[in-house]
Amino acid sequence: MTRTTCDGQDGVSLIEVTGVLALLGLAMTVGAFYVSSMDTPIQTGGQLLEGLLIQARARSISTTTAHRVQPGAAGRLVVETATNCSAGSWTAQPTMDVDLPTGVSISPTTWSVCFSRRGSAFANVVVTLAHAELETRQLEVLQGGVVRWLD
Repeated sequence: MTRTTCDGQDGVSLIEVTGVLALLGLAMTVGAFYVSSMDTPIQTGGQLLEGLLIQARARSISTTTAHRVQPGAAGRLVVETATNCSAGSWTAQPTMDVDLPTGVSISPTTWSVCFSRRGSAFANVVVTLAHAELETRQLEVLQGGVVRWLD
């Protein structure tokens, strides 16, 4: 909407300028929110590991089969199932496997967490996620099957 001033030139009203500034402010606020919520690779890797452990525990309870989570090759977390945690043979579940972000490593590499048919883990396991340029984070799986961050 244009206004005619006293000397015959077109201009914009104060209401139009205020509306444009309000929209720009809103757009910048939304943009800042999305930029600030971007995770680092170590946070993403931790969330993937935590989510996989929670999902494996839930599947153990819902299917009444044991689920084992352990590190695989090259930053991959693998899931296997069996009738119980002391079974001799395990069946791979490749649809549940997760790849960690590039640069994120797990230590130690010899751990495994087995959730029984009731969702319980039989030992406390502490896993350290590390990134060469960022921080490290530790995640612990308690015997009851609860997953918690130590830092």
